[in-house]
Amino acid sequence: IDIFEGTEQVYIQNAIKPGSINFKDRLTVYGGRGVAEIESFRIFDRWGERLYQTLSMDKPWDGTYNGQPVKNDVYVYVLKYTGRCTGNEQYERKGHVTVVR
Repeated sequence: IDIFEGTEQVYIQNAIKPGSINFKDRLTVYGGRGVAEIESFRIFDRWGERLYQTLSMDKPWDGTYNGQPVKNDVYVYVLKYTGRCTGNEQYERKGHVTVVR
């Protein structure tokens, strides 16, 4: 799990296994009490093509692109959000998630 600390804690797992019942099957952003709102959450492949975008923590990525499952690989995410406890300061966090099937 990637944890971005401070008063605006955000948690994002670093691996998903779509379709699994025993493992996390969707990529979800969990914001602590210090997160005011998610500005955007985007996922890219290794060539920079955007595969997914949402403006809500309530819409996890299911490991698909255009309705088709993505292959086993490492994908990059970019999260932009505002922190409630820091005067609505904007943050950008980058990380990666591995998809395994």
